[in-house]
Amino acid sequence: MVLVLAAALVIFAVIWLMNQDWSTPSEPNSASQTESQAELVPPEASALGSVAAEPELIRELLPPIDGVPQLIKTNRGSLSGQLILADEGAIDRFVWVLRLEGPGYSWPINSLTLNGDGTFHAQNLEPGMYDATVERDGLVLSTVEQIVVAAQAESKDPRINPWKPEEGSREMRIQISGSPGRRGDTNVWAIEGQNNILGHARWEGDNRILQCPAGQAPDVVVIAPGYQPQRIPWQDGDVVVTLERGFEVELQATAAVQMDPEIKRGWFSIQPDFPLHGIHGNQFAVGFSATDLIAGKAVTLRLPAVGSYNLRFDGDVNDGPGFMPMYQTVIQNGIQVPEPDSGVAHVAVVLPNLLRNDPQ
Repeated sequence: MVLVLAAALVIFAVIWLMNQDWSTPSEPNSASQTESQAELVPPEASALGSVAAEPELIRELLPPIDGVPQLIKTNRGSLSGQLILADEGAIDRFVWVLRLEGPGYSWPINSLTLNGDGTFHAQNLEPGMYDATVERDGLVLSTVEQIVVAAQAESKDPRINPWKPEEGSREMRIQISGSPGRRGDTNVWAIEGQNNILGHARWEGDNRILQCPAGQAPDVVVIAPGYQPQRIPWQDGDVVVTLERGFEVELQATAAVQMDPEIKRGWFSIQPDFPLHGIHGNQFAVGFSATDLIAGKAVTLRLPAVGSYNLRFDGDVNDGPGFMPMYQTVIQNGIQVPEPDSGVAHVAVVLPNLLRNDPQ
């Protein structure tokens, strides 16, 4: 029995030895090995420089799964900073606008995130160079150019961390005289050249305040309904501007007309259909009650200049507080207002009946 087991073990060992490969292992093929390794490493991830140069996507090396797309991640970056104002108060996002421009990007950052403490964060940005500007009341106060946004990184350029946009800016404080009526009716605009409007002034007490960057000196246009516009050169500090009344115009309908009885109150407005000092004509609109004009009576107005005007009607079916124009129509375009004769310009207009179902 022992001899039989020993014989079986010998036979098993001989068979095992015969199935082994006792040849000397050859050197691996270096070219095929390199090629195989190259298949495992995505070219986009081979170096940081090539990552930054790729404008689109970086592939994530994942095991292939049938029917499932390979996951990808973008090479986008982000940018952070903080605005600090001279008064160090909270930032009003309706007054201050932070704009960023770069590769395929031109948005106000305040529509993304501009917090009350001045911090801001713009994300999902393509790598590249960006320019940032800070505007107040439409006027650009400060610009920082060539901010670098890198792939998959947050840019914290020291020029905008923190960023004090008012440093070095110029300020003009305008006091308006000449009894221009309600404070809200008076507007002050900064303008460059013939019609390039840069921005408008803000109220501070009884003054209008304009700010502009150092090195700039735009002209300033002061306007108010019923007054002639004044255009003056920039002057730092306090400036007093006296407005002169517009020239007198007597407006009269060629005949009396009817107004729909459902319309409790009617209101006309007349405005130039041409710009003055680059400012749109609707900024010079003069309004007045419809009562006298529809009755055929003359109405005396003050207009800023001679030329072509448009007349518009607004009607309100309510007679309570406030005015809610439920009916609006342009009565006549191209009304010619001539040079005043003996101090007054006489203008005749043809009015339709102001009826809601008027067939005219």
